[in-house]
Amino acid sequence: MLHRSQPPPMHLSTAPSTSAAAGNDAAATVHTHMDSSSHQVLLATSMVLVRDSFGSYKLGRALLDSCSQINFITDDFAQRLNLRRHKKHVEVSGIGNACTKIKQNCSTNIKSNVTDFEVELSFCITPHISYQPDSELDVSSWNFPSNVQLADESFYKSNKIDLLVGTETFFDILSVGQIKLGPNLPKLQKTLLGWIVTGRYNTSRPNNINGSYLLSTDEEINFNLERLWKIEEIDKNAKEIMPEQRECEQFFKTNVARETSGRIVVKLPFKESPSSLGQSHNTALRRFTAQERRLANNPELKTEYVAFMRDYESFGHMSLVKNLNLHEPHYYIPHHCVLKPNSTSTKLRVVFDASCATSSDTSLNDILMVGPTIQEELFLLLLRFRLHRFALTADIVKMYRQVLVSPEDRKFQYILWRYSDKEEIKTYRLNTVTYGTSAAPFLAVRALHYLADEYSERFEIGANALKTSFYVDDFLGGAETIEELTELKNQVTELLKMGCFELDKWHSNHEKFRHD
Repeated sequence: MLHRSQPPPMHLSTAPSTSAAAGNDAAATVHTHMDSSSHQVLLATSMVLVRDSFGSYKLGRALLDSCSQINFITDDFAQRLNLRRHKKHVEVSGIGNACTKIKQNCSTNIKSNVTDFEVELSFCITPHISYQPDSELDVSSWNFPSNVQLADESFYKSNKIDLLVGTETFFDILSVGQIKLGPNLPKLQKTLLGWIVTGRYNTSRPNNINGSYLLSTDEEINFNLERLWKIEEIDKNAKEIMPEQRECEQFFKTNVARETSGRIVVKLPFKESPSSLGQSHNTALRRFTAQERRLANNPELKTEYVAFMRDYESFGHMSLVKNLNLHEPHYYIPHHCVLKPNSTSTKLRVVFDASCATSSDTSLNDILMVGPTIQEELFLLLLRFRLHRFALTADIVKMYRQVLVSPEDRKFQYILWRYSDKEEIKTYRLNTVTYGTSAAPFLAVRALHYLADEYSERFEIGANALKTSFYVDDFLGGAETIEELTELKNQVTELLKMGCFELDKWHSNHEKFRHD
């Protein structure tokens, strides 16, 4: 048997001797020894007054341990006293090298119920200190002197231990005076806390109990097991959608559209009226001319910047505004270029700053809904990716710029640009989802999911991959066989083509799929 459902009536708990050393965080370990012998040892307990954080005193039950180098207090009692806690890493060693790790301590005063003795002590906080005793003792035949004031008048009852007082105080509280209660009975020892009852005594035991048992309860194992269950548990509320996010999702469903080419068209999800936007032209102009002056000192970077913007215009991702109406709400997005370190393709990145405030101290990002995060966490995606025998990766070419913004919303994506300082500065509009606007990540990813939903019956494998194997524009997929991998690649490619998305930079651990 590992344990008994009904412990013997005279069963006693004994706390192991402890010593302290530096260590890491962990929970407490409780050892309970059950000996089949009829002789038992009663540990010394005392009721003491313990000061709380407000200066008042509360009664607590202390276990007096002459073999412990440190003092302990239970987490529950420390909470009731509202004691201030401090981080402290202590490793407690017991019999057989059993280790317990403590991570917090606190300090307070304890004082006697019967004398003026009071001392300030530091306590390590632990979840549990052994109960003493486990069941009530029959002390009706024990002859206590009438003039003795016990430190713990309920020593024979099974009560919870609140704190353990160690060696540093144990011998300070001892006084001269000891009384033997009788043959096979414990002793009374006089202390500054009152008379404590301790020592070996004899008790009757059932004759059928043989052997010796040791129960070791490790709170750390229980804690870690509970954490494991929580990790494995499916949390239905893990991706709880906030009201604004729900509204953004509904807005997308209501307003999403397709061009005849298949390209997806979205509207900007405003949460406030665009009329709250102030003037933004002057700020955009000031920042653009400052950028031009910086580029004048870096001809190579300027050449790449100009080439990037030419491509932007040639692909139709931006276009010149010919009939400019500044009397209706609009927004100019400042932009600048930065170098991309360790890039395998273009070395330049153009940054669009839609958080730039207008004259009303409101920016475009201030009045856009952000939308919920609908892709899986990268950590989970990578774990699933590592399960495949054959891996396959790729990324979507210019993903954001493949999703069009509705023509009536493009006036909120104006920019200032000219290819040479000899030209006039002109106003252009960005026609696609723009990286730098707060709604862009949701709109681009949601467009992929929309595409997957539209063609889920025709491309079942591809649609599932589009929803579960993409992190923004990066595809991380795989399969168990070459045939399955080929089908996966074909379906994902064809499905994305339906929305005018293109996959590039193919890589795999199988040579057939590398750099295709």
